[in-house]
Amino acid sequence: MPTVAIIITVYNEKPELLLRSLVSISLQTYKGRIFTFVIDDGSKNLDEINEVYRDELFQRDGNFVFKLQRNTGKRQAQYNLVKFIKESFPTITPEWLITIDSDTVLQQDAIEKLLRPCLLYTSR
Repeated sequence: MPTVAIIITVYNEKPELLLRSLVSISLQTYKGRIFTFVIDDGSKNLDEINEVYRDELFQRDGNFVFKLQRNTGKRQAQYNLVKFIKESFPTITPEWLITIDSDTVLQQDAIEKLLRPCLLYTSR
């Protein structure tokens, strides 16, 4: 199964919403490898959000947090993160890149369903 990278851009998110999003990723039924990259785009409530980043759930292998000193905007933060991943983690080469909002809660089979048509098409 192809490797998937999920990018979540965070800016002043409520910690409980971000945690729900991360839990939903950890419960995915997708059989391939999933990496989760959180880019904090200069949140002003970093003390609160840091609790989520230190949570046992987030300390698992394949989860990464990057913190920007200042807010650059969602798209720029995503771009910077992808560039950083390519330069700093050459062994992580996901075939699929998925971006979600920091308050998104995925159904357990969301990644499977999302990739199914893509995998069918590429297997032809």
